[in-house]
Amino acid sequence: MIADGGDESKAVELSDGTVVQNMRSRGNRLVAWSSDGGATFGAAAAEGALVDPGCNAGLARYRRGGRDVLSFTNAASKKRENLSIRWRGDGGRRWSRAKTIHAGPAAYSTVIPLRDGSVGVLDERGERLSTERITFARLRAEWVFGE
Repeated sequence: MIADGGDESKAVELSDGTVVQNMRSRGNRLVAWSSDGGATFGAAAAEGALVDPGCNAGLARYRRGGRDVLSFTNAASKKRENLSIRWRGDGGRRWSRAKTIHAGPAAYSTVIPLRDGSVGVLDERGERLSTERITFARLRAEWVFGE
């Protein structure tokens, strides 16, 4: 176990071999870094920009313009609501401002780069409950990354 209180984690490997582990935790996501391909990790720390209600989230690495870009989706609230996407273009050290995909109830999500350069997001959401339906959205890269 990397961190007490962390579970439902996502890991991505950056082009330099660094592994970033992003974990569910009430309040804020926990993040730990590995420089040996994931054999060992440094201490996990709360990621202040990633508010989280204790819900599974999505994390994916992209190569854009010759650099690593991470995309992150979650219910960005203290409750299971406000499904949002953020990205980092500096190898995962600083997050962009969140963009809301669905403001209402939302829960688990996953994110993936698509062949045409857009971003795919699969999530749970609803109008009254966060688990009313599963939705897939194809988001334009220009909207996600602000290009």
